[in-house]
Amino acid sequence: MVKIELARTPELLAVLKENKVVAASQKFSDKKIRVINSKQNSGAERLLVMKTQELILQGLSLDDIVEKMDHCIKQSKIYVSVKTLKYMVKNGRVSKVTGLIGKITNLKPVISIDENGKGIISDKGLSLKSSDQKI
Repeated sequence: MVKIELARTPELLAVLKENKVVAASQKFSDKKIRVINSKQNSGAERLLVMKTQELILQGLSLDDIVEKMDHCIKQSKIYVSVKTLKYMVKNGRVSKVTGLIGKITNLKPVISIDENGKGIISDKGLSLKSSDQKI
């Protein structure tokens, strides 16, 4: 049995490593367990999970799977256009300053995730249509 856990933020990664890995390693002391920071969310994270499953079904070793997933994570990007940053500020995905600037200027941002798994504005438009075109 191979256990691979994909997590999206350093904070969540730390909790998983601390709680799940310790518990799982005690329960399955003869198994190798790895936690990987996906640095993604939503659809991009789902694609990474599907790729991990594909590699497991191919019978690759745990080390090979982790290596290939690290490469996939570096190549993965997600872009979304949003009407407002309000909810992204509330859940901590973007800073309050960024949210305030977006609100004042009435920009329609294109959101992505940086190399550390934090939400960033990668581009902006004056309307949702122009934001969608930038994706």
